[in-house]
Amino acid sequence: MKTLNLISVLVAMMTLVSAARAQSPQPPPEFVGVYAFNPDAIEIASAKHELMIFTINKDSNAFVSKLRKQKYACVNIDSRHVKCSIFLKDLQAIDSTFAKVRSEYKDAQLEIFEGAGPAELINDADMLTEWRKSQNATWMGRKFSELFYIQLKNPNEPTLTKMKFVNDRDEKAYFYLTDDAIAFQQIERIELEPAYDFVLSEIFNCLLEIKLQKN
Repeated sequence: MKTLNLISVLVAMMTLVSAARAQSPQPPPEFVGVYAFNPDAIEIASAKHELMIFTINKDSNAFVSKLRKQKYACVNIDSRHVKCSIFLKDLQAIDSTFAKVRSEYKDAQLEIFEGAGPAELINDADMLTEWRKSQNATWMGRKFSELFYIQLKNPNEPTLTKMKFVNDRDEKAYFYLTDDAIAFQQIERIELEPAYDFVLSEIFNCLLEIKLQKN
């Protein structure tokens, strides 16, 4: 009987150890190599359309009413000025914006060298896991010596893994992982020529996703 009890205890302990190992966060895969800007891999993640309107007559007030019917959020700044805005999805590419980004990053590449040792787990919370690793990299003329992986966990969505490179000058470069690339985001502000005199300004703030793909 004592032997059976001892075996039961050992089996229970082994089960607990296995469960603990299964629940332990696994370090992210190592990324090494050259990841270059792909001019065809730019997407508009979202865009905010903003208009500042001078409400001086019936036409301007009717224009604000029309925007409200189109689901714009319109706020009275003062007795004569109304700001209307809306977040847009699936906005068609704005050629001038894409041309600017292609010119800015045409020769850009992120080069990641072999890491020095394994990644160290420095934060393991319910919604976030963070790893630190000594790893050299270069990006846009800057050199980095340390890499942080930040894994954002959401039970309703796939885990998002962010990468933060830092150096001893406190410079930082931020990226995140997609299914097929290393990517980063950038906001571009586009000023349009208003179609009406009472529209004082019309702006698109575009959030772009820009991908780097391995050579």
